[in-house]
Amino acid sequence: MVRPAAGRSTLGLIRLARYRYRGVRWIAAIGAAIAAFLALSYNSGESAYHVLPHSAQILNEEKLAARLPAATRGVSIPTISEIFMPGDYVDVHKISTGKIVVSNALLVEVTGDDTVVAIPTGQVDAVVDAVTTGGIMLVLVPRSAL
Repeated sequence: MVRPAAGRSTLGLIRLARYRYRGVRWIAAIGAAIAAFLALSYNSGESAYHVLPHSAQILNEEKLAARLPAATRGVSIPTISEIFMPGDYVDVHKISTGKIVVSNALLVEVTGDDTVVAIPTGQVDAVVDAVTTGGIMLVLVPRSAL
C-alpha cells in the first residue's frame, strides 16, 4: 500500500489516520504474539513436570482412599520420625494431656513429613482438635497386643 500524502483535506487526514492506526494495530498484534510465545515457551518446560506428577498424585490419592478400612477417615498427621511404616498400628496420644485419643489406628501411608492414619469416623474430630491444640504423638503398638 502506498503511504498517503499528508494533506490538509479531510480525505487526506482520514487516509493518514487509517494508515497510522493500522500500523499501531500491527505493532500491538506482533507485540502480543511475541509476549504469548515467550510466556508459553518459558512455561512449557514447567508444565510438563507439573501435569504428570499432579495426575499421578490424584491416582495415588484414589488408591490411598481404597486402602482405608470401612468406617474410617484418613487423617494426615505431621511426623518427624522415620520409624513408622504402612501397615503398622499406633496409639494416638494428645501431647498436652498424655491421654489416648485413638487406640490401634492403622497407618495407611507414610511419607517424609506426614503419616496418614485411619481414624474411626467418630473420633476424627478429637484427633483434629488434638493436632491443632498442642499436637499429638504416635506410639507404636506391637502386633501381639492386637
